[in-house]
Amino acid sequence: MVLSTNFTIADLTRNVDGSIFQNEGDGIMYAKWFFGSVFFFSFVYAFWSNLFERIIKPERYMKFDDVQKANWNATWVANTHHIILCTIILNTFIYPNCDNPYPFQFFYEDSCFYLIDYRYAIPCFICCGYLTYDFYVQHYIIKDDSPLGRQMVWHHFLGILGIGVGTFIGYAHTGIMAF
Repeated sequence: MVLSTNFTIADLTRNVDGSIFQNEGDGIMYAKWFFGSVFFFSFVYAFWSNLFERIIKPERYMKFDDVQKANWNATWVANTHHIILCTIILNTFIYPNCDNPYPFQFFYEDSCFYLIDYRYAIPCFICCGYLTYDFYVQHYIIKDDSPLGRQMVWHHFLGILGIGVGTFIGYAHTGIMAF
């Protein structure tokens, strides 16, 4: 792998403003990924809840109250979220959508670094969707009003804001946010 030194401003003509919205339907596509992930992770929560409550019935879990069960299930959804996102992001970086692609080209090739690959934006919207789902669970189901619970609310709010702003800035920020 060779670090590119041939990258020029003229190479940015493929996406002059660096926006993640390169085509007319991109906004709808990103909204589908965001809302789809909110619904998907809600389904995953229901899956883990039913699995532990009705099928596996671990002794420790069955002794929990409803809030402890909700927290347990939310943790399993978080693990599911991490596995899915790590897989998508690793796949995106191993198989980039750049000229003459090779694994991890994003880190070595300036044109790949600066030009937008919409596949970098998708994990960001999935993550924002997950944080939205988890905010709902933490705030409306678990209802933890302790300092840690309030910190969790801010964690979700600032996470969505930070990932959203970093993604919408475009250019290399989208890939950095995905990584």
